Amino acid sequence: MIETKRLLLRELTENDFESLSHVFMDQNNMQYYPYIFDEDKIKKWIDKASEVIDVMFNVRILGGEPFLNMDLGEIIEYCLSTLNIDTVHIVTNGTVIPDRNNECLMNALRKERVIVYISNYGKILSRRIDELIKLFTEEEIRYEYGLKPDDVWFDLGKVKDRKDSMETKKKKFRACGLACHTYIKGKAYYCPRSAFGEDLGYFDFEEDHVDFVNNQMTREDKKKKYVKLLYEKEYLDACSFCAGISKKIQPAIQCKK
Repeated sequence: MIETKRLLLRELTENDFESLSHVFMDQNNMQYYPYIFDEDKIKKWIDKASEVIDVMFNVRILGGEPFLNMDLGEIIEYCLSTLNIDTVHIVTNGTVIPDRNNECLMNALRKERVIVYISNYGKILSRRIDELIKLFTEEEIRYEYGLKPDDVWFDLGKVKDRKDSMETKKKKFRACGLACHTYIKGKAYYCPRSAFGEDLGYFDFEEDHVDFVNNQMTREDKKKKYVKLLYEKEYLDACSFCAGISKKIQPAIQCKK
């Protein structure tokens, strides 16, 4: 803790959970932030995805930290009530303990089709994993715990335009094993680098995503474009902003600055 006459800085605790969530979800507080995530907006994105995709075998909710969202229980239940969603995974990094007095959240997490995946980022960051496992065991919540000893991550390099030729982008795309299809703010992407690179304003490639909330496109046009994105593309323009997967690194190493 750091304290001066005008300032008190301390580590956040679980007692701050509700107050912090209200801050993040308040339109006035977040007026200078690009967007806020509220329950109605997320439900709309889920609806738009379910209109286009016939079957979603797994929907993975991640952040940031999903347990900071006070509406998480309602969001999980809404996913489970959507007929073409099979299972729901919640990805936490072991920094926040969900409120066991939140009956809606606890009931949602206990559902048979829900699994919490605990990402282990080491003892310094993921310092509450033991508490999480104890809570999940006592509340009969299904969870998976990793990383595995043989897991590796890849250094994708800085998000900058490498001016790759078409052939270089095709080569990267063929070699890439990171087809973790990503859905953010109503848009579907082939991979996280494409999704978050666009979300952060580094690029905007029309053919690298499908806008499910675009009312100018018919449902069939969205389906055709999404099938093409997943199964027919030879490369993404976003590949030029990625170094590829040639450089393996140890998982969960944190930047110092």
